[in-house]
Amino acid sequence: MTKVVIKFDRERPLEIDANVFAESERDVGSSMLEKIASRKLGFLDIRAILYHALRREDPDLSVEQAGSFITGETLPKITKAINQALLDFFGKKS
Repeated sequence: MTKVVIKFDRERPLEIDANVFAESERDVGSSMLEKIASRKLGFLDIRAILYHALRREDPDLSVEQAGSFITGETLPKITKAINQALLDFFGKKS
């Protein structure tokens, strides 16, 4: 599991593993691996991943709250955490 702390309204840990990707796929109805591999990850996908990653620490978090954390400043940190989670999952070094 990849755990990255990002400051949103407060410091929040993003805990990303296969369950987060699976739950996100269920929400958006398509494969996250295919979208990441083809570099076609959209805001709906990123928001779903972020939402499920943050809910482990904050089960009362809403999808809308998670979406409000995505800004020009945090987006690179979020996508870096997603990429690192995939590298960790497949046992590759960053």
